Amino acid sequence: MRVLLDTDVLIDVEKGVRELPETENYISVIMLYEFIRGRRDFEKTKELLEEAFTVIPLMNEVLLKATEIWRSLRAGGYQ
Repeated sequence: MRVLLDTDVLIDVEKGVRELPETENYISVIMLYEFIRGRRDFEKTKELLEEAFTVIPLMNEVLLKATEIWRSLRAGGYQ
């Protein structure tokens, strides 16, 4: 099973609120950008994420999945 992680999931993992799924975990290039953009050490963080996950380039399938995740989170009360 493969899982495309959302930025919120990775933030929760970083905070210790949840663990990564025990699957093949992927991140999109959009998620990579969202996760590193506000960090002081953004270049190092980017490097670490690229080593830890397969980064999926921007393509239609990724856009649709990201939209599904966002809509699901919004429906659950996340903003």
